[in-house]
Amino acid sequence: MSGSMDNKTRLAVFGALLLVSVLVYEVLLNFAMRTSTFDLFQKSSDGNTSTNNQSLMATPILFVQDNAKTTQRENNRTMKQQDPSVMTSATNDGHDANITQMIQWLQERLRLRPDARKYVVDSQCKGPSLWACVDPNCSNQLSNDVTARVESLLGSPKTSLTDQQNELIRSLGQQIPESDVILITAASSNHYDESQALLHNLHQTIYPKLKNFTMVMWDIGLTAKQRQNMEKCCRCLVVSFPFEKFSSSHRDVRCYMWKPLVIRASLSRARKYLVWQDASIRFFNGAHTFFERAQTLGLQLMRKDWGEPVAHQTLPEMFDYMNQTHCAFNQYPELMSGIAVFKNEPFVQRLVVEPWARCAMERYCLCPRDSHRSHYCPKKATHYGQCHRFDQSALSVITATLYQREVYRILIQNWKKYFQIARNHQEANYFNSTGCLIN
Repeated sequence: MSGSMDNKTRLAVFGALLLVSVLVYEVLLNFAMRTSTFDLFQKSSDGNTSTNNQSLMATPILFVQDNAKTTQRENNRTMKQQDPSVMTSATNDGHDANITQMIQWLQERLRLRPDARKYVVDSQCKGPSLWACVDPNCSNQLSNDVTARVESLLGSPKTSLTDQQNELIRSLGQQIPESDVILITAASSNHYDESQALLHNLHQTIYPKLKNFTMVMWDIGLTAKQRQNMEKCCRCLVVSFPFEKFSSSHRDVRCYMWKPLVIRASLSRARKYLVWQDASIRFFNGAHTFFERAQTLGLQLMRKDWGEPVAHQTLPEMFDYMNQTHCAFNQYPELMSGIAVFKNEPFVQRLVVEPWARCAMERYCLCPRDSHRSHYCPKKATHYGQCHRFDQSALSVITATLYQREVYRILIQNWKKYFQIARNHQEANYFNSTGCLIN
Protein backbone atom coordinates (compact mmCIF):
# COMPACT_ATOMS: atom_id res chain seq x y z
CA MET A 1 0.00 0.00 0.00
CA SER A 2 2.72 2.44 1.01
CA GLY A 3 4.71 1.59 -2.14
CA SER A 4 1.68 2.44 -4.27
CA MET A 5 1.26 5.76 -2.46
CA ASP A 6 4.91 6.62 -3.11
CA ASN A 7 4.48 6.10 -6.84
CA LYS A 8 1.44 8.38 -6.94
CA THR A 9 3.31 11.01 -4.99
CA ARG A 10 6.26 10.86 -7.36
CA LEU A 11 3.90 11.09 -10.36
CA ALA A 12 2.18 14.14 -8.87
CA VAL A 13 5.50 15.85 -8.18
CA PHE A 14 6.72 15.10 -11.72
CA GLY A 15 3.52 16.58 -13.17
CA ALA A 16 3.87 19.70 -11.06
CA LEU A 17 7.50 20.16 -12.10
CA LEU A 18 6.55 19.73 -15.75
CA LEU A 19 3.84 22.39 -15.43
CA VAL A 20 6.24 24.81 -13.73
CA SER A 21 8.83 24.21 -16.48
CA VAL A 22 6.29 25.07 -19.19
CA LEU A 23 5.27 28.25 -17.39
CA VAL A 24 8.90 29.32 -16.90
CA TYR A 25 9.63 28.67 -20.58
CA GLU A 26 6.69 30.86 -21.66
CA VAL A 27 7.79 33.68 -19.34
CA LEU A 28 11.37 33.56 -20.63
CA LEU A 29 10.21 33.45 -24.25
CA ASN A 30 7.91 36.43 -23.72
CA PHE A 31 10.72 38.37 -22.02
CA ALA A 32 13.11 37.59 -24.89
CA MET A 33 10.61 38.84 -27.47
CA ARG A 34 10.02 42.05 -25.52
CA THR A 35 13.77 42.62 -25.14
CA SER A 36 14.36 42.06 -28.85
CA THR A 37 11.64 44.55 -29.76
CA PHE A 38 12.98 47.09 -27.28
CA ASP A 39 16.47 46.75 -28.73
CA LEU A 40 15.07 47.28 -32.22
CA PHE A 41 13.52 50.58 -31.16
CA GLN A 42 16.71 51.69 -29.43
CA LYS A 43 19.00 51.09 -32.39
CA SER A 44 19.64 53.79 -34.91
CA SER A 45 20.15 53.06 -38.59
CA ASP A 46 23.92 52.74 -38.16
CA GLY A 47 23.46 49.92 -35.66
CA ASN A 48 24.55 51.88 -32.58
CA THR A 49 22.45 51.64 -29.45
CA SER A 50 21.15 54.75 -27.78
CA THR A 51 19.06 55.24 -24.65
CA ASN A 52 18.35 58.86 -25.45
CA ASN A 53 14.60 59.44 -25.60
CA GLN A 54 14.93 62.05 -28.32
CA SER A 55 16.90 59.62 -30.47
CA LEU A 56 14.25 56.99 -29.91
CA MET A 57 11.51 59.27 -31.18
CA ALA A 58 13.66 60.30 -34.11
CA THR A 59 14.34 56.74 -35.26
CA PRO A 60 12.84 56.50 -38.75
CA ILE A 61 9.37 55.12 -38.15
CA LEU A 62 9.47 53.18 -41.39
CA PHE A 63 12.29 51.03 -39.99
CA VAL A 64 10.13 50.09 -37.02
CA GLN A 65 7.16 49.29 -39.19
CA ASP A 66 9.15 47.26 -41.69
CA ASN A 67 10.62 45.05 -38.95
CA ALA A 68 7.52 44.65 -36.80
CA LYS A 69 6.07 41.80 -38.85
CA THR A 70 3.35 40.70 -36.48
CA THR A 71 -0.06 39.24 -37.06
CA GLN A 72 -1.61 42.43 -35.72
CA ARG A 73 0.21 44.47 -38.37
CA GLU A 74 -1.22 42.24 -41.07
CA ASN A 75 -4.70 42.87 -39.69
CA ASN A 76 -4.17 46.65 -39.54
CA ARG A 77 -2.43 47.52 -42.80
CA THR A 78 -3.86 51.01 -42.86
CA MET A 79 -2.46 51.86 -39.41
CA LYS A 80 1.14 52.58 -40.36
CA GLN A 81 3.67 55.21 -39.47
CA GLN A 82 2.80 55.34 -35.80
CA ASP A 83 4.72 55.89 -32.59
CA PRO A 84 6.25 52.53 -31.53
CA SER A 85 5.09 53.23 -27.99
CA VAL A 86 1.45 53.45 -29.07
CA MET A 87 -0.41 50.15 -28.86
CA THR A 88 -2.96 49.27 -31.52
CA SER A 89 -5.42 47.53 -29.20
CA ALA A 90 -9.00 48.66 -28.84
CA THR A 91 -9.86 51.25 -26.19
CA ASN A 92 -12.92 51.67 -24.02
CA ASP A 93 -14.46 54.14 -26.46
CA GLY A 94 -14.25 51.59 -29.28
CA HIS A 95 -11.44 53.33 -31.17
CA ASP A 96 -8.14 51.86 -32.16
CA ALA A 97 -5.60 53.15 -29.63
CA ASN A 98 -3.58 54.69 -32.44
CA ILE A 99 -6.57 56.78 -33.55
CA THR A 100 -7.29 57.74 -29.95
CA GLN A 101 -3.73 58.96 -29.49
CA MET A 102 -3.88 60.98 -32.71
CA ILE A 103 -7.15 62.57 -31.59
CA GLN A 104 -5.56 63.56 -28.29
CA TRP A 105 -2.56 65.04 -30.08
CA LEU A 106 -4.79 67.03 -32.42
CA GLN A 107 -6.77 68.40 -29.48
CA GLU A 108 -3.50 69.48 -27.88
CA ARG A 109 -2.30 71.14 -31.10
CA LEU A 110 -5.54 73.07 -31.40
CA ARG A 111 -4.82 74.66 -28.02
CA LEU A 112 -1.34 75.82 -28.95
CA ARG A 113 -0.42 79.31 -30.00
CA PRO A 114 -3.49 81.21 -28.79
CA ASP A 115 -1.68 84.47 -29.59
CA ALA A 116 -1.33 83.66 -33.30
CA ARG A 117 -2.93 86.11 -35.68
CA LYS A 118 -6.24 84.56 -36.59
CA TYR A 119 -7.45 84.49 -40.13
CA VAL A 120 -10.84 82.86 -40.44
CA VAL A 121 -13.12 83.14 -43.46
CA ASP A 122 -16.72 83.23 -42.30
CA SER A 123 -18.39 85.52 -44.83
CA GLN A 124 -20.78 83.85 -47.24
CA CYS A 125 -20.28 83.98 -50.98
CA LYS A 126 -22.58 86.40 -52.79
CA GLY A 127 -22.24 84.93 -56.22
CA PRO A 128 -18.98 84.07 -58.04
CA SER A 129 -15.96 85.26 -56.04
CA LEU A 130 -12.22 85.46 -56.65
CA TRP A 131 -11.49 84.98 -52.97
CA ALA A 132 -12.27 82.46 -50.27
CA CYS A 133 -15.81 82.52 -48.89
CA VAL A 134 -18.35 80.10 -47.44
CA ASP A 135 -20.55 78.56 -50.12
CA PRO A 136 -24.11 78.82 -48.71
CA ASN A 137 -25.31 76.11 -51.08
CA CYS A 138 -22.76 73.54 -49.92
CA SER A 139 -24.46 70.72 -48.02
CA ASN A 140 -21.24 68.79 -47.37
CA GLN A 141 -19.17 71.09 -45.16
CA LEU A 142 -16.27 69.57 -43.24
CA SER A 143 -17.11 68.13 -39.83
CA ASN A 144 -16.07 70.15 -36.78
CA ASP A 145 -15.60 66.94 -34.80
CA VAL A 146 -11.90 66.20 -34.24
CA THR A 147 -12.56 62.46 -34.25
CA ALA A 148 -14.11 62.66 -37.71
CA ARG A 149 -11.14 64.70 -38.95
CA VAL A 150 -8.61 62.12 -37.78
CA GLU A 151 -10.64 59.16 -38.99
CA SER A 152 -10.97 60.71 -42.46
CA LEU A 153 -7.17 60.64 -42.77
CA LEU A 154 -6.50 57.38 -40.92
CA GLY A 155 -9.46 55.26 -41.88
CA SER A 156 -9.02 54.92 -45.64
CA PRO A 157 -6.52 52.85 -47.65
CA LYS A 158 -6.36 55.83 -50.01
CA THR A 159 -4.55 57.85 -47.36
CA SER A 160 -2.23 55.06 -46.18
CA LEU A 161 0.85 53.79 -47.94
CA THR A 162 1.04 50.08 -48.64
CA ASP A 163 3.94 48.05 -47.27
CA GLN A 164 5.55 48.00 -50.70
CA GLN A 165 5.19 51.76 -51.15
CA ASN A 166 6.55 52.38 -47.66
CA GLU A 167 9.60 50.27 -48.36
CA LEU A 168 10.24 51.95 -51.71
CA ILE A 169 10.04 55.45 -50.23
CA ARG A 170 12.12 54.43 -47.21
CA SER A 171 14.87 53.21 -49.52
CA LEU A 172 15.13 56.65 -51.13
CA GLY A 173 16.43 58.18 -47.93
CA GLN A 174 19.07 55.59 -47.12
CA GLN A 175 21.86 57.70 -48.61
CA ILE A 176 21.04 60.57 -46.26
CA PRO A 177 22.82 60.53 -42.89
CA GLU A 178 20.73 61.05 -39.79
CA SER A 179 20.98 64.65 -38.60
CA ASP A 180 19.09 66.91 -36.25
CA VAL A 181 17.96 69.03 -39.18
CA ILE A 182 17.53 68.09 -42.83
CA LEU A 183 17.35 70.87 -45.44
CA ILE A 184 16.18 69.79 -48.88
CA THR A 185 15.39 71.15 -52.30
CA ALA A 186 15.38 69.78 -55.85
CA ALA A 187 16.76 70.89 -59.19
CA SER A 188 16.41 70.04 -62.86
CA SER A 189 18.63 71.42 -65.62
CA ASN A 190 16.42 74.45 -66.27
CA HIS A 191 16.65 75.53 -62.61
CA TYR A 192 20.39 75.04 -62.23
CA ASP A 193 21.29 78.76 -62.11
CA GLU A 194 18.36 79.51 -59.83
CA SER A 195 19.61 76.76 -57.52
CA GLN A 196 23.05 78.38 -57.45
CA ALA A 197 21.39 81.56 -56.19
CA LEU A 198 19.51 79.58 -53.51
CA LEU A 199 22.72 77.90 -52.35
CA HIS A 200 24.55 81.23 -52.21
CA ASN A 201 21.78 82.49 -49.95
CA LEU A 202 21.83 79.36 -47.77
CA HIS A 203 25.62 79.46 -47.42
CA GLN A 204 25.41 83.04 -46.15
CA THR A 205 22.30 83.07 -43.96
CA ILE A 206 21.40 79.53 -42.84
CA TYR A 207 24.53 77.37 -42.81
CA PRO A 208 26.33 79.51 -40.16
CA LYS A 209 23.32 79.32 -37.83
CA LEU A 210 22.59 75.59 -37.81
CA LYS A 211 24.42 72.76 -36.12
CA ASN A 212 24.22 69.07 -36.98
CA PHE A 213 22.38 69.46 -40.26
CA THR A 214 22.48 67.94 -43.72
CA MET A 215 21.58 69.79 -46.90
CA VAL A 216 20.22 67.52 -49.64
CA MET A 217 19.88 68.48 -53.30
CA TRP A 218 17.53 66.06 -55.06
CA ASP A 219 18.56 65.67 -58.68
CA ILE A 220 15.41 65.47 -60.80
CA GLY A 221 17.06 66.17 -64.15
CA LEU A 222 20.46 67.88 -63.95
CA THR A 223 22.89 67.33 -66.80
CA ALA A 224 26.03 65.31 -66.08
CA LYS A 225 28.17 68.49 -65.98
CA GLN A 226 25.69 70.32 -63.73
CA ARG A 227 25.61 67.34 -61.40
CA GLN A 228 29.40 67.28 -61.24
CA ASN A 229 29.58 70.99 -60.46
CA MET A 230 26.83 70.70 -57.88
CA GLU A 231 28.68 67.95 -56.05
CA LYS A 232 31.85 70.04 -55.95
CA CYS A 233 30.33 73.32 -54.85
CA CYS A 234 26.97 72.98 -53.11
CA ARG A 235 28.37 71.83 -49.74
CA CYS A 236 25.51 69.39 -49.72
CA LEU A 237 24.59 65.81 -50.57
CA VAL A 238 23.32 65.32 -54.13
CA VAL A 239 20.85 62.43 -54.44
CA SER A 240 19.18 61.26 -57.65
CA PHE A 241 15.46 60.61 -57.65
CA PRO A 242 15.05 57.12 -59.18
CA PHE A 243 12.25 57.76 -61.63
CA GLU A 244 12.75 54.29 -63.08
CA LYS A 245 11.39 52.75 -59.86
CA PHE A 246 8.08 54.59 -60.14
CA SER A 247 5.28 54.83 -62.66
CA SER A 248 5.65 56.61 -65.98
CA SER A 249 3.51 59.43 -64.57
CA HIS A 250 6.25 60.33 -62.11
CA ARG A 251 8.61 61.14 -64.98
CA ASP A 252 6.57 64.25 -65.74
CA VAL A 253 8.36 66.51 -63.24
CA ARG A 254 5.71 69.21 -63.73
CA CYS A 255 3.24 66.93 -61.96
CA TYR A 256 5.35 67.24 -58.77
CA MET A 257 4.58 63.65 -57.86
CA TRP A 258 8.21 63.31 -56.78
CA LYS A 259 8.02 66.15 -54.23
CA PRO A 260 5.94 64.62 -51.39
CA LEU A 261 7.95 61.42 -51.85
CA VAL A 262 11.37 63.04 -51.33
CA ILE A 263 9.99 64.93 -48.32
CA ARG A 264 8.64 61.71 -46.84
CA ALA A 265 11.91 59.86 -47.48
CA SER A 266 14.13 62.66 -46.15
CA LEU A 267 12.00 63.45 -43.08
CA SER A 268 12.65 59.99 -41.66
CA ARG A 269 16.35 60.92 -41.43
CA ALA A 270 15.75 64.05 -39.34
CA ARG A 271 16.02 63.76 -35.58
CA LYS A 272 14.19 67.08 -35.21
CA TYR A 273 12.70 68.52 -38.38
CA LEU A 274 13.00 68.95 -42.14
CA VAL A 275 12.92 72.20 -44.10
CA TRP A 276 11.82 72.22 -47.74
CA GLN A 277 12.63 75.28 -49.83
CA ASP A 278 11.98 75.91 -53.51
CA ALA A 279 14.83 77.32 -55.60
CA SER A 280 13.08 80.72 -55.47
CA ILE A 281 13.26 81.14 -51.68
CA ARG A 282 15.73 83.72 -50.35
CA PHE A 283 16.16 83.79 -46.58
CA PHE A 284 16.97 86.86 -44.51
CA ASN A 285 19.25 86.82 -41.47
CA GLY A 286 17.49 85.23 -38.51
CA ALA A 287 15.18 83.13 -40.67
CA HIS A 288 16.28 79.96 -38.91
CA THR A 289 14.34 81.02 -35.81
CA PHE A 290 10.97 80.12 -37.31
CA PHE A 291 12.28 76.64 -38.16
CA GLU A 292 12.37 75.82 -34.45
CA ARG A 293 8.69 76.59 -34.01
CA ALA A 294 7.95 73.32 -35.75
CA GLN A 295 9.38 71.56 -32.70
CA THR A 296 6.32 72.72 -30.78
CA LEU A 297 3.71 73.11 -33.49
CA GLY A 298 4.70 70.18 -35.72
CA LEU A 299 4.38 72.23 -38.91
CA GLN A 300 5.31 75.62 -40.29
CA LEU A 301 3.53 76.34 -43.56
CA MET A 302 2.96 79.41 -45.71
CA ARG A 303 -0.27 80.94 -46.92
CA LYS A 304 -1.35 84.32 -48.18
CA ASP A 305 -4.22 85.77 -46.20
CA TRP A 306 -6.22 86.70 -49.23
CA GLY A 307 -5.20 83.82 -51.45
CA GLU A 308 -7.34 82.00 -53.93
CA PRO A 309 -9.51 79.25 -52.42
CA VAL A 310 -8.41 75.63 -52.58
CA ALA A 311 -11.63 74.79 -54.44
CA HIS A 312 -10.79 77.05 -57.39
CA GLN A 313 -7.29 75.66 -57.91
CA THR A 314 -7.83 71.95 -57.37
CA LEU A 315 -9.28 69.54 -59.91
CA PRO A 316 -12.35 67.49 -58.94
CA GLU A 317 -10.48 64.20 -59.31
CA MET A 318 -8.37 64.99 -56.23
CA PHE A 319 -11.45 65.68 -54.13
CA ASP A 320 -13.03 62.47 -55.42
CA TYR A 321 -9.93 60.50 -54.47
CA MET A 322 -9.91 61.96 -50.95
CA ASN A 323 -13.67 61.49 -50.56
CA GLN A 324 -14.23 65.23 -50.22
CA THR A 325 -16.32 67.83 -52.07
CA HIS A 326 -15.16 71.00 -53.82
CA CYS A 327 -17.55 73.38 -52.13
CA ALA A 328 -16.43 72.48 -48.60
CA PHE A 329 -12.99 73.93 -49.34
CA ASN A 330 -14.09 77.23 -50.85
CA GLN A 331 -13.56 78.99 -47.51
CA TYR A 332 -9.90 77.93 -47.24
CA PRO A 333 -7.18 79.94 -49.04
CA GLU A 334 -4.63 77.66 -50.65
CA LEU A 335 -1.25 77.06 -49.06
CA MET A 336 1.97 77.97 -50.84
CA SER A 337 4.30 74.98 -50.75
CA GLY A 338 7.55 76.77 -51.67
CA ILE A 339 8.65 76.70 -48.03
CA ALA A 340 7.59 74.23 -45.35
CA VAL A 341 8.93 72.81 -42.09
CA PHE A 342 7.91 69.34 -40.90
CA LYS A 343 8.72 67.84 -37.52
CA ASN A 344 9.64 64.17 -37.57
CA GLU A 345 6.95 62.82 -35.26
CA PRO A 346 4.08 60.32 -35.61
CA PHE A 347 1.40 63.04 -35.70
CA VAL A 348 2.92 64.87 -38.68
CA GLN A 349 4.14 61.74 -40.42
CA ARG A 350 0.87 59.85 -40.20
CA LEU A 351 -1.77 62.58 -40.52
CA VAL A 352 -0.05 64.92 -42.98
CA VAL A 353 2.97 63.51 -44.79
CA GLU A 354 1.76 59.96 -45.38
CA PRO A 355 -1.62 60.94 -46.93
CA TRP A 356 0.31 63.47 -49.03
CA ALA A 357 2.78 60.82 -50.19
CA ARG A 358 0.00 58.33 -50.89
CA CYS A 359 -1.71 60.88 -53.12
CA ALA A 360 1.63 61.35 -54.89
CA MET A 361 1.69 57.63 -55.68
CA GLU A 362 -1.57 57.93 -57.62
CA ARG A 363 -1.78 59.99 -60.81
CA TYR A 364 -5.58 60.21 -60.45
CA CYS A 365 -5.03 62.07 -57.18
CA LEU A 366 -2.04 64.37 -57.70
CA CYS A 367 -1.88 64.82 -61.46
CA PRO A 368 -5.12 63.59 -63.04
CA ARG A 369 -4.86 65.61 -66.26
CA ASP A 370 -2.25 67.07 -68.59
CA SER A 371 0.19 68.89 -66.30
CA HIS A 372 0.84 71.84 -68.60
CA ARG A 373 -2.80 72.64 -69.32
CA SER A 374 -4.12 72.12 -65.79
CA HIS A 375 -1.36 74.23 -64.25
CA TYR A 376 -2.59 77.40 -65.96
CA CYS A 377 -5.03 79.32 -63.76
CA PRO A 378 -7.16 82.13 -65.18
CA LYS A 379 -6.43 85.47 -63.49
CA LYS A 380 -10.06 85.78 -62.53
CA ALA A 381 -10.93 82.21 -61.60
CA THR A 382 -14.34 82.25 -59.92
CA HIS A 383 -15.44 78.66 -60.34
CA TYR A 384 -14.43 75.33 -58.88
CA GLY A 385 -11.66 73.28 -60.43
CA GLN A 386 -10.47 75.74 -63.06
CA CYS A 387 -6.82 74.69 -62.61
CA HIS A 388 -4.60 72.54 -60.42
CA ARG A 389 -1.65 73.04 -58.07
CA PHE A 390 -0.60 69.38 -57.67
CA ASP A 391 1.39 68.89 -54.40
CA GLN A 392 0.24 72.30 -53.17
CA SER A 393 -3.41 71.40 -53.71
CA ALA A 394 -3.04 68.08 -51.89
CA LEU A 395 -1.26 69.62 -48.89
CA SER A 396 -3.95 72.31 -48.71
CA VAL A 397 -6.76 69.73 -48.72
CA ILE A 398 -5.07 67.59 -46.04
CA THR A 399 -4.27 70.44 -43.64
CA ALA A 400 -7.70 72.04 -44.11
CA THR A 401 -9.29 68.68 -43.31
CA LEU A 402 -7.21 68.38 -40.15
CA TYR A 403 -7.10 71.97 -38.84
CA GLN A 404 -10.03 73.58 -40.69
CA ARG A 405 -10.62 77.15 -39.44
CA GLU A 406 -7.65 76.89 -37.09
CA VAL A 407 -5.02 76.26 -39.76
CA TYR A 408 -3.61 79.67 -38.81
CA ARG A 409 -1.97 77.96 -35.82
CA ILE A 410 0.58 76.25 -38.09
CA LEU A 411 1.22 79.13 -40.47
CA ILE A 412 4.47 81.10 -40.58
CA GLN A 413 3.50 84.38 -38.98
CA ASN A 414 4.84 87.53 -40.68
CA TRP A 415 6.69 85.44 -43.25
CA LYS A 416 7.99 88.48 -45.13
CA LYS A 417 10.19 89.12 -42.11
CA TYR A 418 12.07 85.86 -42.73
CA PHE A 419 12.30 85.36 -46.49
CA GLN A 420 11.17 86.51 -49.89
CA ILE A 421 10.11 84.70 -53.04
CA ALA A 422 12.46 85.63 -55.88
CA ARG A 423 11.26 83.70 -58.89
CA ASN A 424 13.69 83.58 -61.82
CA HIS A 425 16.48 85.08 -59.70
CA GLN A 426 19.62 83.37 -61.01
CA GLU A 427 23.33 83.43 -60.30
CA ALA A 428 25.03 81.62 -63.15
CA ASN A 429 28.54 82.38 -61.83
CA TYR A 430 28.21 81.69 -58.09
CA PHE A 431 30.05 78.38 -58.19
CA ASN A 432 32.80 79.88 -60.34
CA SER A 433 33.19 82.81 -57.94
CA THR A 434 33.92 80.54 -54.99
CA GLY A 435 36.80 78.76 -56.72
CA CYS A 436 35.27 75.35 -56.03
CA LEU A 437 35.47 74.36 -59.72
CA ILE A 438 39.25 74.91 -59.98
CA ASN A 439 41.12 71.57 -60.29
